[in-house]
Amino acid sequence: MDVPGEPQNMTNFHLQAISDKVDRILHEVNELKTRIAALEIGQTATLSALRVPSVRSEH
Repeated sequence: MDVPGEPQNMTNFHLQAISDKVDRILHEVNELKTRIAALEIGQTATLSALRVPSVRSEH
């Protein structure tokens, strides 16, 4: 027996599932961006600490 509203309900169900997955992906991307930024800051600090002024001979 076909229910007239059933295809629409299934479409809404699948759209909601897709929306939930996209929300999770966006959350994970934002988390990755935060972690990458922290790594970049740490790398910059490390490289700055390792830099030694170049010494040139005046002769």
